[in-house]
Amino acid sequence: MKILLIGTCRIHEPICSISKDKPQILNAERIGESAQYYTHSTPEIKQRMLYFQKDYHIEKSLATYQIGPYPEPKLVEASSINDADVILIEVPSRKTYQYNDHLLQESRTNTRLKNLNSELLVDWKEWANARFKGVGGTDKFDTSNYFDSNKTNDHQIISNIVPHTYGIDETLNDIVEIYNMTNKKAIFVTHINGFDKRGNLLQNRDELIEKILIHCKENNIPCINPTEIVMHLGQKVTMAKEGRDLNHYHPDALTEIGDWFYEQIKLHKAGIQ
Repeated sequence: MKILLIGTCRIHEPICSISKDKPQILNAERIGESAQYYTHSTPEIKQRMLYFQKDYHIEKSLATYQIGPYPEPKLVEASSINDADVILIEVPSRKTYQYNDHLLQESRTNTRLKNLNSELLVDWKEWANARFKGVGGTDKFDTSNYFDSNKTNDHQIISNIVPHTYGIDETLNDIVEIYNMTNKKAIFVTHINGFDKRGNLLQNRDELIEKILIHCKENNIPCINPTEIVMHLGQKVTMAKEGRDLNHYHPDALTEIGDWFYEQIKLHKAGIQ
C-alpha cells in the first residue's frame, strides 16, 4: 500500500513505525524526514494538496515561514500524488496564519520570529493569541520597534500576517472539499483528546473531534480517532512526559500505535469501518 501523509508528527511518526507489512510512505522514508512539512488546519491542507498537484508553489520570500530552512516538500522518486492508495490527513487545529493568499506554518513562523528577535516573538504571541480568540488587538502587528527599516522582507511579511481561528463549519465544509480533491482517497484523522492534570477532558478539543466524526459519518468519509488507542492502552504510556503531553506520542508506543493505525486504514479501505 502507498500512503501519502499530510498532518503532524501524530501521523508521520506512528505510520513510519509500523512493524510489519510496511506501507510505502510517499513523502517520508523514515521518522523525522518530513517533520519540517507539517500542516495543522484545513486551509493549510488544501494548500499542500495544491502543491502536490503542482497548482501551488512556495515563494522563495516565504519559504522560512512555511517550511523553514529546508528543501521544498517532495515525494519519493518517480512517484506522484496520483500513485497514493491512501492520503492520510490529520485535522488537529483551526488556527491559521495567512499572508495575502498564502497560508504560513505557525511553528515555522514562530521560529523565524525568534531567530530575528526573542522579544519580538514574545510580543507577537501575545498579539496573535488575542487575534485567535477574537478579543481585540490591532489589525496589523506593529513591527516598528524591531526593524531599522520598514522595507525589509521580514517587516513586510510580519506586518501583514493575519492570525485567524477558522470556524468549525468552515472546517467541516473543507473536509468534504479536500476529500473530493483526493478523488476520495483521503482518510481523515482527528486530534487526540485526553485528561488534563485535573482529570478533565480538553473541552475545545473534544468538541472539534466529535463534530468531525459526526460530519464524516454523515458524508460517508472515512475518519480515524486516535483517542481510541490512547484510551485503550492508557494515556500515561502512549503520550509523552508520562501522559502529560497530549500533543506528542511516547517514542516507546509508536510501533503499537502505528500498527493500530494501519489496521484502521485497512478496515476503511475494505469498507468495514
